[in-house]
Amino acid sequence: MQNKNTIIVGIVCLVIGSFVGSQFFPKNMEHTMNDGSKMAGDMHHEMSMDTMMQDMKNSLKGKQGEEFDKEFLKQMIVHHEGAVLMAEDVLINSKRPELVNLANDIISAQKKEIEMMKTWQNSWFK
Repeated sequence: MQNKNTIIVGIVCLVIGSFVGSQFFPKNMEHTMNDGSKMAGDMHHEMSMDTMMQDMKNSLKGKQGEEFDKEFLKQMIVHHEGAVLMAEDVLINSKRPELVNLANDIISAQKKEIEMMKTWQNSWFK
């Protein structure tokens, strides 16, 4: 009987712990990009990056013409903004001059492309 009670108490603690943990340490987190869109991820960057990339690709499925173009630009802007955020982290955290140079190049190139794509968005899809 004591083993059965121990198992029941263990299960109850597991359920309560899972609930409490999810309140204080949410798996999914969002970051608001410059254009107001959300970049969602979880605490496991490898999984979240794969998931985000797949979600971006899936958002294009079945779309053609202007609908495709509009969604493509939307997703690419978010993708590039994510690259800028990662590169900015390099500038803060890395001491390697090669990575700092790469990060600066990424920031410069991606910001130019973001502006170009936003200009197209505004021009083509008012």
